[in-house]
Amino acid sequence: MSLMFTMKFENYKDEFEKIINQVIDKHLTDQKYNYEKAQEWVNIIVKEAVTEIHESKKFEGYKVMCSAIILQKNGSYMHFSSKCIINPMCDGYTMVKWEAETFCVFFVLYAVIN
Repeated sequence: MSLMFTMKFENYKDEFEKIINQVIDKHLTDQKYNYEKAQEWVNIIVKEAVTEIHESKKFEGYKVMCSAIILQKNGSYMHFSSKCIINPMCDGYTMVKWEAETFCVFFVLYAVIN
């Protein structure tokens, strides 16, 4: 049986989300929205999440693609969609929504078998 069908994304989804939430918490807990820092924040959380996932031996065999958005809470609306053609037998994606008092973070991760 190939690696592709022995690994199922659903078995790893909670662990991916745990890493994402820990990275966001580490950098953004107690922060207030700051236009001048928002780009730096998304760069840091995406880079660190990808690095931690890559360095973890739990996810060997997966390639991950991540993106994040920070949205100020000011009454404006955001409509967001993301899609990737994946093999549902082994690949998957998750979106984590993280909220602070003055902003939200939307973090999307796709994981596909190498």
